[in-house]
Amino acid sequence: MITSAQQFMQKESRENIMENKTWTLTVEADPESPEDMILTFPDDLMESTGWQPGDVITWQDNQDGTWTLTKNKNNMSFRITWDRKLIENQLRAMSAQVNNHYNDGFTQWEIKKDLLEIKYLLDEILETSPTFSGEPEYFELQAKRKTWKILNEKTNSR
Repeated sequence: MITSAQQFMQKESRENIMENKTWTLTVEADPESPEDMILTFPDDLMESTGWQPGDVITWQDNQDGTWTLTKNKNNMSFRITWDRKLIENQLRAMSAQVNNHYNDGFTQWEIKKDLLEIKYLLDEILETSPTFSGEPEYFELQAKRKTWKILNEKTNSR
């Protein structure tokens, strides 16, 4: 049985090895599909890094003809280029302005049209998105949250 201390030492040892070790690898044409390129990682690299087949590796161009490869910690094969919290905050700011009685109707209407365009785009994206396991439970949870929010608002307004 491996203890936490042993795991820490193994990780620390692997990181120390990585600080001083580099590999030179050659990108080759895939023999089964020559238009595709492959990069074969040697066993000692896999062992030193702790990488496993199926891990997602991020490539960083060092701008000197070399690349730094690191394992993507969340193992997602894409980079998140948006900030959901920022989008939510921007939508809340639009909501505040569309409902601000100090704004004239023209301004409010322009904001509402922007909100509607975003809604239509989201509807279109969601209509063409695949269905995933767990969606019915997620929708049910969201419906319950919305119901509780409405009930709480009615209770607090009395």
